[in-house]
Amino acid sequence: MQVRMTNRFEKLTSESIISTLSERFDEGILTLGDIPHPSTLKDMDRAVDRIILAIQNREKIILIGDYDVDGVSSTSIMRLFFADINYPIDYIIPNRFRDGYGLSTSLLPRIEGYDLIITVDNGISAVETAKKCADMGIDLIITDHHIVPDISPKAYAIINQKQNECTFPYAEICGAQIAWYLCTALNIKLGTKIDMKSYLEIVSLAVIADIMPLKHINRVMVQYGLGLLSKSDRPFIKAYKEHTNKGELVSEDIAFGLAPILNSAGRIVDATIASDFICSANIYEARSLLEKLISFNEQRKILEQDITNQAISQVDKEDKVIIIASEGWHEGVVGIVAARIARRYERPAIILSTNGDISKGSGRSFNECNLFELIKSHRDLLHKFGGHSMAVGLSI
Repeated sequence: MQVRMTNRFEKLTSESIISTLSERFDEGILTLGDIPHPSTLKDMDRAVDRIILAIQNREKIILIGDYDVDGVSSTSIMRLFFADINYPIDYIIPNRFRDGYGLSTSLLPRIEGYDLIITVDNGISAVETAKKCADMGIDLIITDHHIVPDISPKAYAIINQKQNECTFPYAEICGAQIAWYLCTALNIKLGTKIDMKSYLEIVSLAVIADIMPLKHINRVMVQYGLGLLSKSDRPFIKAYKEHTNKGELVSEDIAFGLAPILNSAGRIVDATIASDFICSANIYEARSLLEKLISFNEQRKILEQDITNQAISQVDKEDKVIIIASEGWHEGVVGIVAARIARRYERPAIILSTNGDISKGSGRSFNECNLFELIKSHRDLLHKFGGHSMAVGLSI
């Protein structure tokens, strides 16, 4: 494997800085009114029509989410929207340790009997499970933002901005933004007149936590969302501001404060707790759930530091890609450890936890190395694989 690593900071000149800033701010999207229409996303209209048909026929709908902040935010946006239109749905956020990632075959017994499945922030790699859903007579709508594999799952509709023939102009958006777009399109078609701008405070959490580039649509949504967060009446935000003693939240408060707390649930126990926190009905419920999340985050910090120290002791500084595996490392924190190792040694890192014949873990890139493409060339050696240029998950 060849790794191309260049230090972009060595190239900085006054001309390159001006050029970068010009690209960032002269981008055509200055207000929410400038963002693309939902229909520019391929299959959006088809998905909306199918969901409305399900509502009209009182069909059973279930969401399948993901256990990171983006997945939890996406699930929560959909939960809140369907509650706002007074239509009951069920949801599953897979357990990292028991279920694996996303729409996996391990979920099949729990989705039997449903008429429609909607994935959020996952599903684009679920080829086998999609076929099983079709065999079970369940329609599947996939909403995802990750790289589309060479073989895509067969589904009723796939909403993913990275698809061929998708006219949405921005490739780097997160799963919560696509979930928000789907709810917005439903709101328009149903004529329910829900204020979809109010959901952008949750969207902004996901954009920041998923480290989307803060330009174009992302910049506008985060700016608007942060403004809402500072005056939010949502119980989970009020509880978090109480905890931090802050009246106003900025992006650093999300990236280094709220996002790790939300992430900790899926890393330590179960991400459903984080979604329940975002969807809290009152301040008392929000305070109770926040207390649990803070406890999980403290456990996460201890585990992370311990595994990082062990990993550092095993690093071969000659490796162009650092790969470390060990028995019994906590699967929930190996991604953070990979990020720490990548930053420390300034090269991509893959950290794996071995259990019997299977090693599962995460990789984080550094600088301009496209880790997804690098590993994709060896896809035949892997049991499971997915992600994007800067972060991957895999098992072998």
